[in-house]
Amino acid sequence: MQGIIKILAAAFVICGSSGMGHYYSSIYKECIKELQDFYEITNQLKQEIDYGHVTFLEACRLVSLRVPEPYSAFLQQVHNRMNQKKGINVMQIWQEELMNLQKELHLPPQMMEIMAGVIETDNCYNREMQLHKMEMQSHLILEEIEKRKAEQTNKCKIYLSIGIMSGILCSVILV
Repeated sequence: MQGIIKILAAAFVICGSSGMGHYYSSIYKECIKELQDFYEITNQLKQEIDYGHVTFLEACRLVSLRVPEPYSAFLQQVHNRMNQKKGINVMQIWQEELMNLQKELHLPPQMMEIMAGVIETDNCYNREMQLHKMEMQSHLILEEIEKRKAEQTNKCKIYLSIGIMSGILCSVILV
């Protein structure tokens, strides 16, 4: 009877550890999805400014109507805060709202820096410079997406393998 209990305990530990591997694997996949979402948002902002001939402020409002949460709330909050005209520059508002958005996302801090660079104080009112800056940031985001997709298979396998192996190690130690 004790042997069966030990085998069951070992199986549960292995399953639990492999579940942790699946969890970390899903976080990595979610990060790629969030990067793709932000790439799309950047492109939509760029298109509104370029083809719609609207300001960055108005582009935020228009794009917020078409994107899912939490991005919609993020863009709407940027728009609302810029409309308040409290003397805070656009870049500071963008970065503060990005920090609030980061709480809901799985993106690493270095990606948030790239996203923070979508707008700069010096060129937010110069349409051509803003479009150029957004184009550069779009390329950086796209490069990061491609890099992460290339790593995705290997990293996800590693997460799963480490989860299973740690479960087996715990089982051997406990049994």
